[in-house]
Amino acid sequence: MKLFRHFALVALFLVVSSAYSQFSSGRNIAKDDASGLWYLVTGMGQIWEDDGMGGFDYAGAIAGANAGGMLIANGKMYVVRINTIKVYDLDPVVLVDTWTIPVSDWLVGLCWDGDTTLYCHDQVNLYGVSMNTGQTTTLYNDIAVNDQGMEYDPFGDRVLIVRRAITPSVIMAYDLQANTYDSVLVTINAYYMRDIYLSCNGSQFLISAGGTQDGIIYSVPSDLSHVGDTAASTYSQPWGLCYDAVDDILAYATEDSVPHVPAPCILFTDVPELEVTSTSVEIRGYGDELFVLWENVEVNEELRLHIYDPMGRSIRTEQVFGYDLVEPYRLNVDGISNGAYILVLEGRTGKAVSTLFTVAH
Repeated sequence: MKLFRHFALVALFLVVSSAYSQFSSGRNIAKDDASGLWYLVTGMGQIWEDDGMGGFDYAGAIAGANAGGMLIANGKMYVVRINTIKVYDLDPVVLVDTWTIPVSDWLVGLCWDGDTTLYCHDQVNLYGVSMNTGQTTTLYNDIAVNDQGMEYDPFGDRVLIVRRAITPSVIMAYDLQANTYDSVLVTINAYYMRDIYLSCNGSQFLISAGGTQDGIIYSVPSDLSHVGDTAASTYSQPWGLCYDAVDDILAYATEDSVPHVPAPCILFTDVPELEVTSTSVEIRGYGDELFVLWENVEVNEELRLHIYDPMGRSIRTEQVFGYDLVEPYRLNVDGISNGAYILVLEGRTGKAVSTLFTVAH
C-alpha cells in the first residue's frame, strides 16, 4: 500500500495564489490525484498540463473549439465537445477514444457518479454515458436553455446543474431514481453561475459565478438547505473549478490564470481547528496493513476518524483518542475496495487534518 501525499493543517486565513501561463480563455480545470498534476482546457479546446513549478505547459493535444465540461476519473481525462466525449490518457496526454452523443444541441456540462457512469447535457437533453462502452442513454429531454456546469450528488443520487442567468441564478436537480427535474432547489443572488463542485469531505458544494463586476466563489451546504457564504471574491471572472481534497485547495480557471484558494472549507465552517503542536500525520504500510501515526497530538483529545471515498461519501467512522495515535494505530480497511480514499481526523473542536491514501489488498 502506498501513501500518495499529505497536506498540512487547515489554515485560518485566506491567501489566493495564481498559476500564470501563456494560455488564454481558460475554461475548465481538474487534478489527477495519481500524479498530482493539474490539467486545464481552454475555450479553443487546447489541453494544458501542470509544469510542476506553478505554471502550465501546452500538452500538445486539442479537443477542438467549443469544448465544454472536463473531468479526470480513473486516470483518464474526459472532455465534451459539441456532440462528442473525447477520452485521453494522461502524462503524456493522448487521445484514446471518441464517443459520439446523439445531441439536440452542443454539449455543455459533464460529471461523474464515482462509479462507471458519466452524465452530460446540452441545452435540451440530459444524457447518461457508460464509461465502459461509451453507450449513451437519454435520461431527460426538457432541461432549460442556459444550464451550465453540473455535479453528481451522491447523497441524493441526483445530478445538480447550475443555471446561468442574470441575477438571481438557480441550482436545478435531476433525480435519477424518480426521473424528475426540479425547477428550483436554491436561488443565489449572483450573475452567471458556471460550475459546481462537491467539496470539503462532502459537506459543501462550491460554485463559480460572476458578481456585480468581479467574480465570486460561493459555498452551499450539501443538503442545499440554504445559500452558505462567499468562499472567495475574485478579480477576474471564474469559469470551471476543482477542489483538491489532498491539499485542501480550491483551484478555478480564469481567462489567463488558475488562482488557488487554500483551505476554503474553514471559511464557512466557523469552527476552530484542533490545537496541536505538530501537523505531522503519517500513514505507514506494513505488509498488507496501514497504520496512522500522529506523534504530537494532544493525548487526551477525543477524535473521530473518518474514511471517505473521492466523491465525499462516508465509508467508515470510528472513535479514537490522541493516545491511540501516538503509537501506530491500525487503520481498519477490511472490506474496503482497492482505490484512493481520504482520511480525516476530527476533534471535538473541529477538523484537524486530512490526507489521501490508497488501498491495495
